[in-house]
Amino acid sequence: MAAGLLVAVAFLWRKPYVKPYRLPLALLLGGAVGNMIDRVFRGYVVDFIQVGTFPVFNIADIFVVTGVALLALLVLKKRARQQRKGSGMKKAP
Repeated sequence: MAAGLLVAVAFLWRKPYVKPYRLPLALLLGGAVGNMIDRVFRGYVVDFIQVGTFPVFNIADIFVVTGVALLALLVLKKRARQQRKGSGMKKAP
């Protein structure tokens, strides 16, 4: 999965429409590659951060979650902006 993500992001990285999404994609990709490296060399992912009763996680997991959250916020913000722009242009009959 991480290898496919790496190929897709590398292919799309230079496209102009991807520019606003580069930070979240970089975080997502960095976390995925970090976990992939653990899986390749250890056979499992090392999770070492525990906060209370929350499941144990690692820094790569933080990057993945942050990247996905930022990507979702950017997409939702763009969609809301397009809807506002579209609704302002419609004329009543």
